[in-house]
Amino acid sequence: MKPASTQSEVRQLQNMITALRDELEKARITEDERLRKALSAADGENLQLRTTIVALRDELERRQNDYKRELEGLQLAHQKEMIQLQETIVQLRRILEKTIGPT
Repeated sequence: MKPASTQSEVRQLQNMITALRDELEKARITEDERLRKALSAADGENLQLRTTIVALRDELERRQNDYKRELEGLQLAHQKEMIQLQETIVQLRRILEKTIGPT
């Protein structure tokens, strides 16, 4: 049989082991919770970033389309002006030829 002090020491060590296991388990649970919170926050941030990217792409596409329409409108206006100026030149030539004769 073991002396009482040895049995007491064994019990103390067993209690200490149990306490350390409990503390280790609590630490693991705390770390798991911290990790879950960090992952959740990162997922939220990723979702916000993706939403922002989609919004920026849409805005860029809208602006590009607006620019193309504006450019096409300016080109059409330029072509019309060129045609009008050419017609004016032809008319002025005719008037000039009538007044002073062919050149």
